[in-house]
Amino acid sequence: MEHTNGPWRVAPDLEFARLHPYHENRNIMANDWVICRMTDHAEQRANAQLIAAAPELLDALKVCQVRIFMLEGPENPAYEQARDAIKKARPV
Repeated sequence: MEHTNGPWRVAPDLEFARLHPYHENRNIMANDWVICRMTDHAEQRANAQLIAAAPELLDALKVCQVRIFMLEGPENPAYEQARDAIKKARPV
């Protein structure tokens, strides 16, 4: 199984807002699907932005891994770090 295709975006949680109009909870969305819900705290807002960028970051890392392999070889620590991060993003 693969992750939900991007792009992902941060959007207001309108359902929560109807019940609690003074809170600004957020959803991570892909098309009309809610990927996850985030609470209204500064750290959670920052986390929401990072999570929303995850598909693009993963794609960019895959490109970087190939370039590192071509220019430096698989012994380069950056190649290994990219490989490990990509592996971590794959479903178990």
